[in-house]
Amino acid sequence: MRRSIESAYRQVRKMEALGNLVGSVAHDFNNLLMIVSTNVQIARRRGVSGLDRELTAMERALKSGQLLTRQLLGVARKQPLRMETIAIGKWVPAGRELRRASLGAKVALNVEVAADV
Repeated sequence: MRRSIESAYRQVRKMEALGNLVGSVAHDFNNLLMIVSTNVQIARRRGVSGLDRELTAMERALKSGQLLTRQLLGVARKQPLRMETIAIGKWVPAGRELRRASLGAKVALNVEVAADV
């Protein structure tokens, strides 16, 4: 019984340490996102010509990064999780490029989602 309690305690401590690490990474990542976001906004205000497509791509990547930060903070339990209904049919295509980059050229992943999911 004592070993079981000690093992459970160690597991709780590990999870707490992992949560702290994830929270720190999320915080640092968010700081980097804010720097990039600010510079994209400055470029937009200055009307930098010829870079509209690139700035739009950066803004999309920033939104993905912000979502990732929220998810990391949820894992770290530093931000309350909230239940929400999402339209998978809209979410899956939006993450296509991220999945493609993550999986690499040797892996093909086909995802089919019914429209009413």
